[in-house]
Amino acid sequence: MKALHKLVLGLATGVIAIGTGVTLYTQHRFGTDPLTQVFRPVRRVTTLPAQPESIRDFQFSSDGQSMFTLDGNLSFTDVTTREGDEIAIVRQWDMATGEPLAVFANPIGGEEGLRVSFDATTQRVAFEGQESMVARWDLSASEPSPLAFPEELQNHVVKQHLISGNGQVGAAQQYDPERDEWSVLLWELETGSTLSQIPLEGDERLALSQDGAWLAVATLPPGAENGVAVSVWEVTTGSQRHERQIPLVDDTSQPSPWIRERTDLTLSQMGFAGETLWILSSWNTQQQWDLATNTLTDPVELPSEFSSTGLSRVSMSPDGRWVAASGKETLQLYNLTTGINLAIPNVSVYFPLEHAYLAFSPDGQRIALRGNDEIQIRETASGRLLTTIEAELPGSLLSFSADGQTLVGSDRNGLLSLWQIDTGEVKGQMQGSGVTRQSWLGGNTLLTVGIQPVIRIWDKTSGRLLSQVVDPEQRWFSWMGLIPSGALLTQAYGSTTLQFWDATTAAPIMTQEVGVRDNMTIVANQRRLVIHPHYGDHPIKVWDLETQEKRSISDADLPTDSRVGLALRDDLLAIAIDHSIQLRSVATGELITSIPNSLGSRLLWQGAPIALSADGTLLAFISGFNQVTLWDLPSQRRIRKIPIPMNVAASLAFSPDDRLLAVGGRSGQLHFFELP
Repeated sequence: MKALHKLVLGLATGVIAIGTGVTLYTQHRFGTDPLTQVFRPVRRVTTLPAQPESIRDFQFSSDGQSMFTLDGNLSFTDVTTREGDEIAIVRQWDMATGEPLAVFANPIGGEEGLRVSFDATTQRVAFEGQESMVARWDLSASEPSPLAFPEELQNHVVKQHLISGNGQVGAAQQYDPERDEWSVLLWELETGSTLSQIPLEGDERLALSQDGAWLAVATLPPGAENGVAVSVWEVTTGSQRHERQIPLVDDTSQPSPWIRERTDLTLSQMGFAGETLWILSSWNTQQQWDLATNTLTDPVELPSEFSSTGLSRVSMSPDGRWVAASGKETLQLYNLTTGINLAIPNVSVYFPLEHAYLAFSPDGQRIALRGNDEIQIRETASGRLLTTIEAELPGSLLSFSADGQTLVGSDRNGLLSLWQIDTGEVKGQMQGSGVTRQSWLGGNTLLTVGIQPVIRIWDKTSGRLLSQVVDPEQRWFSWMGLIPSGALLTQAYGSTTLQFWDATTAAPIMTQEVGVRDNMTIVANQRRLVIHPHYGDHPIKVWDLETQEKRSISDADLPTDSRVGLALRDDLLAIAIDHSIQLRSVATGELITSIPNSLGSRLLWQGAPIALSADGTLLAFISGFNQVTLWDLPSQRRIRKIPIPMNVAASLAFSPDDRLLAVGGRSGQLHFFELP
């Protein structure tokens, strides 16, 4: 009996389920006897407390001796760790003892992982993340010009790039997969010559001084109530010049009740203002470290308006005097020296993810804000409106030029624009790539630092990085999955095309036009893909990967704007809708039989978990919030209904030898049932 390799890959916009096996039903037709039930004992043999909250996805190993699960209320492609949500951790469990065997988390860190896909057969893990990049633009040619990079950056993973305020020094926080080591590499942007390399732990906040002479490194320990360790390094020599523990808040001098009640204390931002390093905590307290005298100011609590949920992305002026934040309709300005607090109403500001929508001029006297269709330049001291610049699309504000006369920004389509501030005229435009977060403009050169999405594929056994996949147009992925053929399957946001990649080399293999964007359920085996779009009145589509033949199943009576459950076993396709389970031939689309099942719209919306056994004779499906039905396909008889106590079944899988049925639930437990 060939082993079942099943993978369910679910996310906010789609679900992928994967299986392999031998052809069993090319000619077979199921009986049409009246519905009967044959009672057979189904014994629960063990329960794994595998997850603290929920189990939505798991896989048996190919030999059936272990089980792989994903932490949290997640599926293998539904891991959102941005803004500190879930961390993608794949765990391996011993089926005989129920003990954990191994843990594999994203080596780049939790904040990098947006989605994760795991294949138990090849022991490969694919983490979606982001990659930092630096580009230099020739303004006269309106296109990128070559930029030299140190050889030490080759074959490394770069978590973030920085450029100094004068545009002369670059810094890259990098990870060496071969040595499992983190460091920051500093180099001359003009020549690509390495200046120094400083070892890191991996979870540090970095800041470069305006002149590129100093690098500040803040280590963020778990639970920062005791402060953060901050060190300052000389860039040219790589030697440490200053080090101290900086408390993020002083409870004795900050008696505000809202401070004492919060528990998510951490460093929010850090930057240089001349020879002063300023620190902003997540509790909206600011401190300054005078490096010349090695003195630290008392923490200054920002006004309570800055703690409002309507404000975010606090920005600091280059001189360290002004703090600014903007809500949907308010600009808040606070002077740390004088205590002046300004609230400017009726200011509409766009909130782009990972973009900067506020920018101070180099002297701190002006501030620019980007809205949905305009950019406002205001006087910092008074909040008075100075200039309004038209902007057709929302996007980000990057920076002022060194002389303060030009503003650089990027729209949501990656178009870089330069505006003359006093007239509002566009001085030049260039089609960029990625999401740009920082820039420097000097003379006829524009330097930009941005991010692009990347999928990194790791070998779980060795921990080795196998490949890195980047969309040619630097678009984010709406979903991804490792499929049984050994390839990586992706779709970019807004695209109607599926892209196949070699998981080892990251080379593109082929593309398939599917005609729909995002929001779809996919099941795959070695030969075929089956796709159902979640929204609209779309039929189920079948693609033969060998012959490139495409077919639609249009008579399945599918619900509109809803998910269906899909399971694929060779030429047999099971479709779970709100009133029945349909069994169809994948090759012809012909309906073989239909099993009644009153699932209900709520369970159907959750994806209607369904599973086929390795030999194709058993079907398991959700038939209620606390119930799973086991069905014998050749006799078309219900074997029995299996109650799941105090649980909501969220995922199903048969073991490779079909001796066990695994049921994962919302309570965070895996139940294993011995089958007759």
